[in-house]
Amino acid sequence: MGLLLPKTERLRSPRHKAWIRTLPCSVPYCRSRDIEAHHVREGAGTAIKPSDSSCTPLCFLHHQEGHRVGWRTFEARYQLDLSAIAARLWAESETPF
Repeated sequence: MGLLLPKTERLRSPRHKAWIRTLPCSVPYCRSRDIEAHHVREGAGTAIKPSDSSCTPLCFLHHQEGHRVGWRTFEARYQLDLSAIAARLWAESETPF
């Protein structure tokens, strides 16, 4: 679950995002190494990028697919909970800032 903070208090962690990009894609059995840090958005409104604590690793192709088909469809298709993955990774991160 991403943190819902005012825009001025959204967490930014370049080191956490760099670490996320070293991990495998969150989609099971994907072997792509072209990993991006996808920001999971909770609720309505996508104008403000969420905190970096809401990042999950997705390869370029799966990241684009999620934007194309919609994230609820994407999560159902691959049986994923991206918010839970992002929360687990934030808790595991040794370099949040």
